[in-house]
Amino acid sequence: MNWVQSPGDVAAVLSIIGVVLGVLWFLIDVRVTKILKELKPNGGDSFSDRLERNHRELRDELLTSTERIERKIDKHLGWHMDQVSADRGRR
Repeated sequence: MNWVQSPGDVAAVLSIIGVVLGVLWFLIDVRVTKILKELKPNGGDSFSDRLERNHRELRDELLTSTERIERKIDKHLGWHMDQVSADRGRR
């Protein structure tokens, strides 16, 4: 059951292993390169750019909502102050 009969058999097995490992290395390298490229901002459609745009839009929306709430609170407090002033004027 000895399948290695000559040095040529060893060379063939090592060549096959080398080719398989080389192909795997190439495929992994291509994938990692693509992932790293997506994580770097490039002023366009990379993952990093989309994340930054979403962050900016959310921040702007939150600021707008906060300003709207502040105006409502100011208006409500103004109403209360007017009521207090009116009550003092009646006394």
